[in-house]
Amino acid sequence: MKAEVSKITEYVKKGNVKHAMELLFELIHSDDFSLLQEVDREEFEDELVLLNNRLNRIEKEKFNDTIDSDRYDRELNKIILNIFRFLKGIEAVDTIQVLVLIDKFYSSLNNRQFDDAWDCLSSHIKQGWKNGFEDFEKGYVNFVAIDNLRVFSVIEKSKDTYECLVYYIDNVALSKIPPIAKLKEFRLKEKDSIIAALEEIETELKEIGAEGIEDIELHRLFEDSISEYIWYVYNIKPDIMKKKFKHTFRKKVPRLFEMYCILDEGHLKIDRIVDVKLSAIR
Repeated sequence: MKAEVSKITEYVKKGNVKHAMELLFELIHSDDFSLLQEVDREEFEDELVLLNNRLNRIEKEKFNDTIDSDRYDRELNKIILNIFRFLKGIEAVDTIQVLVLIDKFYSSLNNRQFDDAWDCLSSHIKQGWKNGFEDFEKGYVNFVAIDNLRVFSVIEKSKDTYECLVYYIDNVALSKIPPIAKLKEFRLKEKDSIIAALEEIETELKEIGAEGIEDIELHRLFEDSISEYIWYVYNIKPDIMKKKFKHTFRKKVPRLFEMYCILDEGHLKIDRIVDVKLSAIR
């Protein structure tokens, strides 16, 4: 809504208070304004109607020459100050829009409404999925639910760009990869066994198409979400993973992300998600 607020401000500065008032009425009836659940639209409108009535009254008195110029200026300045108060209140809830957007994104995932979640993303971040929505939806094949969603430290980085931290517990169903599970049990002195386990991991994963697996960072193998990371990064179909490694287990994986939101074609969208700790990516 920053564009609308800027436009209204410009009209006020140019002395076109009547037009600014008309734009304010349009703004509070817009879809963007309706997203601001913490704002009472009816209360805003009632106050705006009273303000507009005051403006009409002094304009009429000026036309009929029943108000002196000093009083007219004082009354008009009061109205202008109230308009700026409205605008300040609307700008203050821009961060609320960020919270609403992120809540909608994760609520849509929890409800398996992946098309609604996809709609929360900017055109830029969508380019990260080679096959678009199909790959995005596939990325949640092991997804069970999200718990304890927390959004904090919302700040405006620059014009129409917001940054925040997002934390939640990701409940996922993961494949158990036996040689990786075995690797976790070895001690450092068992070097030969460790090397043999690594070779077994490489062989078994290459059998299902994980080409380049030899370049994987070693720490990834010790993450609970390693099976999710492998099928996603190495483009292995989840059903092939499940057929190869039949045993699955449920895991609660803590996630912490830096999330960036921008205005994209007039609407606030999630533009970038940065993992700020070592965990699987989707």
